[in-house]
Amino acid sequence: MRLPRQPQFAIWIERNDYDSIKALSPEEPDWPDTYDEWLQRATEQIAKTESRGVVVDKMVINPQEFAAYCKASGIEPNNVTLGAFAIVLARRQKKI
Repeated sequence: MRLPRQPQFAIWIERNDYDSIKALSPEEPDWPDTYDEWLQRATEQIAKTESRGVVVDKMVINPQEFAAYCKASGIEPNNVTLGAFAIVLARRQKKI
């Protein structure tokens, strides 16, 4: 019997929130300069993953919630903690 595939979660940022989230981790080298560059990269990555038959669930990141999560957890905001926060959101929404 084959187990169903677990969805993968993608960090999703709204245009109006991009600069706020990017400003939370100014030392992070992986942030594209513009939202449009980020959007293209994110969209391409999601399409590549979905082309392998994997369901991708976009987790919309609120910059205030992410900042509060980092502060409460005593961790620095960066791309790794952003990914961890997306998993926290998925659990809150009972997606995993």
